[in-house]
Amino acid sequence: MSNTKIDILQRALERERIARKEAERILEDKSRQLYELSEELKKTNKALQGNLSEKTLELQAIFDNSSLGIVLTKYGKIIETNKAFEELLGFTSEELKQMDVKSISVSNDYPNSRDLMEKLNNGIIDKFSVNKRYVKKDSTVIWAKTNVAAIRDKSGQIIYQVALVEDITEDLKLQEERKELIGDLKKKNKDLRDFAHIVSHDLKSPLRSMDTLINWLKEHCESGDTDNFNNAYEMLIDKLTKMDSLIDGVLRYSSIDSVEQINEEVDLKMLLEDTVNMIHIPDHIEMQLSNDFPVINGDFFRIQQLFQNLISNAIKSIDKPQGKVSVQYQSHDHFWEFSVSDNGKGIPEAYKEKIFEMFQSLDDQEDSTGVGLSIVKKIIEYYNGDVWFESEVGKGTTFYFTLKK
Repeated sequence: MSNTKIDILQRALERERIARKEAERILEDKSRQLYELSEELKKTNKALQGNLSEKTLELQAIFDNSSLGIVLTKYGKIIETNKAFEELLGFTSEELKQMDVKSISVSNDYPNSRDLMEKLNNGIIDKFSVNKRYVKKDSTVIWAKTNVAAIRDKSGQIIYQVALVEDITEDLKLQEERKELIGDLKKKNKDLRDFAHIVSHDLKSPLRSMDTLINWLKEHCESGDTDNFNNAYEMLIDKLTKMDSLIDGVLRYSSIDSVEQINEEVDLKMLLEDTVNMIHIPDHIEMQLSNDFPVINGDFFRIQQLFQNLISNAIKSIDKPQGKVSVQYQSHDHFWEFSVSDNGKGIPEAYKEKIFEMFQSLDDQEDSTGVGLSIVKKIIEYYNGDVWFESEVGKGTTFYFTLKK
């Protein structure tokens, strides 16, 4: 082999040796870099795992110690619950995991929640809020505000639903009590307006007539003219009687819901017999009472006022030679229905909307104060009952009312 070829081969081998050495150096550098990167990744991963564990513990602490009930569900099946929710319903965690949402919901409320949940599952909405009732382990029912949100994967599919449940039973109860108080205040304001009406008009009217009659009597007595004295005197007595009745009626009306509530057994048969004996019933009027009346719970005085006013009104309405007043009753599942009927003149259509209002009376009943039926309505409302009537002019009227059992 020539020296030239040997030199070329030696140079080639030298270059290959240098290249291999450079490659080894590069590989060593890369390996060191990979090792350093690997160690850095290990440290980062460890830190991330630490942070994740810390966050997981924080979330678990929130889940366990939240005052709100928290429930994880998947398509209606209960997956996980927190202590607050378990205490709210009285079930253990294990018991709840064997149940679904429907089994702890009031059946009437479930369709609305189900419809919202279907929208959530179908991606139409991501969250919703609803007030619904839950059935506790002891079968009692509570109202709760329930906020539900969807937890989805990257493709939008439901992983599970999370619900925050807050007991609002007492809040709703307070709202109802507040509504009742507002309603009572409105009624009392109306009573005050009615009283103002009495003072401004209904009491002044007989007073003006009495003043006129007294002046007339005085003038004619001074002049010695006594021809119409007795007639004027009787008119004066009538005005005094009507005024006395009006004041008495107003006092009875205002005291219906102001005195202490009494709840005792009331024998209606005895009460009605006493009431009929108290009322003057003309000889031409026949009084018919049902053979037997129930014993109910209530205030004897208020119930007697109720029947006394209806029977008295029925007697006053009769304009026929032979009158008839009938008091009957029917028993229903949850209430008694009573009726007081007469064959009197009936109530014209024009009075049907206002007959129960204070100081409303038929045009030709000058002796009426217009308080009786308003007392009837107020007593029935006091006992949460209903009152209505059916009437035909010239044939008679039947008043109906209900009292709860």
